[in-house]
Amino acid sequence: CTTPVMQNYLGITSPCSGGIYDSMTYDREGVYNFQDLIHPGVECEIAVRIGSDILCSSAPYDLASLKTKIDCVMASIEVVDDRWDDYKTIGTPSLIADDFFGLGAVFGSPVMLYGLDLTKICGFMTVNGNPVGSGRGSDIMGHPLNALTWLANSLAARGLDIRAGAYVSLGSIVQTVWVNKSDVVAIDIMKLGKAEARFE
Repeated sequence: CTTPVMQNYLGITSPCSGGIYDSMTYDREGVYNFQDLIHPGVECEIAVRIGSDILCSSAPYDLASLKTKIDCVMASIEVVDDRWDDYKTIGTPSLIADDFFGLGAVFGSPVMLYGLDLTKICGFMTVNGNPVGSGRGSDIMGHPLNALTWLANSLAARGLDIRAGAYVSLGSIVQTVWVNKSDVVAIDIMKLGKAEARFE
């Protein structure tokens, strides 16, 4: 919940985070069993892979200090699942406890961060080849890495680290799109590449 489009959609004015299990992540192309899900949706995100530990003992962090901790950056489809009868009636603390709808992710091919201006890149999402939304990197808290900074400091305040090898998806530049059985979702983010998720 780090972009205006998502904060307006959910009615939440501050960033929030949640975790997902490794078993529900894929590289470049993900296949999800639709009948195992409740009300699945997709989001178009920018993600990073952490190259060295972000330790709570070294907080507070800023954008400059965290750039050196990043191994690579990539396009990312976050797959969410609405597990509520009506999530709009549920308080934010309960949504956070539920990992904020988190289910899985499809990570695109890794790209080196050096020389990239993440604020200027544009991303697009389609479902079955039909455009469903677009956005810019600057939509994520002014700079996508500001979301990582917020997360690192938020976790550090609770005595938690982000370990090398972790993936962090930084926020959706497209409002959540709810999907149906047999849908094929694709994202294309300028200079970062593509990823695809299928619901069979």
